[in-house]
Amino acid sequence: NKVWNLRLAHSRFDKKGLTALSNDKKLRWLDVRDSNIKSQDVAILLDDMQSLTDLGISYNPIGNEGAKLIAQNNKIRELEVNNCVLGDVGAIALATMPNLSELEITNNYITQQGAAAFAKGNGLYLLAIDDNELGPDGAVAFADASITALSLEHTGISDKSAIALAKNHTLKNVWAAFNRIGKDGIDALQQAKFESLDVSGNVPMSSD
Repeated sequence: NKVWNLRLAHSRFDKKGLTALSNDKKLRWLDVRDSNIKSQDVAILLDDMQSLTDLGISYNPIGNEGAKLIAQNNKIRELEVNNCVLGDVGAIALATMPNLSELEITNNYITQQGAAAFAKGNGLYLLAIDDNELGPDGAVAFADASITALSLEHTGISDKSAIALAKNHTLKNVWAAFNRIGKDGIDALQQAKFESLDVSGNVPMSSD
């Protein structure tokens, strides 16, 4: 088999099918989104994939246990786990992956604690953590994070988070639309020298 990139989205796998897929030692990119893969299936799927570097497993209920299993794979560089029923425990596990450079983890149950774990990591180039309830101070930890692109739409962050982001010297792209950022936060972000900034649809909090 010479296929390196494989999309099998919206599929249904039994144990035999997952094992066969896992035995493909040449796959580098795999997308199995919305395929009813659960935590116990992740162990089978990743058991023997020696070349896999990019994994899309969004819209599967893998939960925190599935995230922990993914985190044991040291070769994955790009990962999509959107809408996978993940909380802070799963986020903290994924934050330990040594070679992970791009992570999409939107629409889960991550709070400020999980976000802080990613901020402490050293390798992420891009983090998309939209549609998680990080709260007003949820992005404060990213003030000193070594990260280039950060998407925080619909996360409930406010001025304190925005001002912290504006102090980051490695960030070049910030997407923070539809949050609770007021004038002070938006002014700070606009004065920062980002290459790309989106603060559309922000409704400031009455008190911060």
